Amino acid sequence: MAEGKFYTPNLLQPYQLTNSVAVFEGMAQLGMADLLRPPFTDIQIAKSVKKFVEDFTHRGNFRSLLQTYIKEDSDLDPNKFALFVHKGRYDSDNTPPFKHFYFDSFTNLVLLYGNKKNGACVTGGIELRKSIEDTEGLEDSDMQDDDLIINQLQGPTHKVEVENVGSRFSGFRWEKLLVEIFSIWTRQSGLKKIYLLPSKFSDWSEVKMNINGTSFLRYDVTARRSGFRRGNDNEPYKKECFVMPDGLFKILLEK
Repeated sequence: MAEGKFYTPNLLQPYQLTNSVAVFEGMAQLGMADLLRPPFTDIQIAKSVKKFVEDFTHRGNFRSLLQTYIKEDSDLDPNKFALFVHKGRYDSDNTPPFKHFYFDSFTNLVLLYGNKKNGACVTGGIELRKSIEDTEGLEDSDMQDDDLIINQLQGPTHKVEVENVGSRFSGFRWEKLLVEIFSIWTRQSGLKKIYLLPSKFSDWSEVKMNINGTSFLRYDVTARRSGFRRGNDNEPYKKECFVMPDGLFKILLEK
């Protein structure tokens, strides 16, 4: 692996590619207001992610990161993407861009392509362990109530007016992008780890029906390629956040 460089999340600089590894550079003092301390609430997590997304987007880092996940031969326009946070579980209305969407998580990253009226979106949800029901067969004794788990990767939007949206998003590694954004937020918040739910433990029948196909690629392969690991097949994937003693954070975005 290429040698990494250190950065603090309050001053992210444009990425560079070195040996297929994207690296953010820059140094600044970590603000204590950005750190999270348990016990957590759903509202606290949602506000923290929302604040991070607004800052991440404002500094231009979202756009820089986005371009590393769109394949070179894709016709997707990076300037047509927007990132925002949706709060609330199980919201399903017929208003764009959330047609046919069901949110398992209180805090959801929404990646929108186009506009909210007739655009398309994909989402990633994160949840507190204490806020989700026990899942049969899932061995998560290592998790604490205030640990966070990515428990849903959903999209792209069905039945929208964006031509060939499904095939066009196939040239875009949006799952890895959303997982990476959650990972960066985790580091910024001073948290030491984050989990990702394996596809076979999803509550949704659509995911389970494709457990050896699309769902496995979306959840399990994404987890492994994003630096998550687990001890056995019944455990959630876990990613340790590398925190420097002096408050500096190291990030390597593996391609």
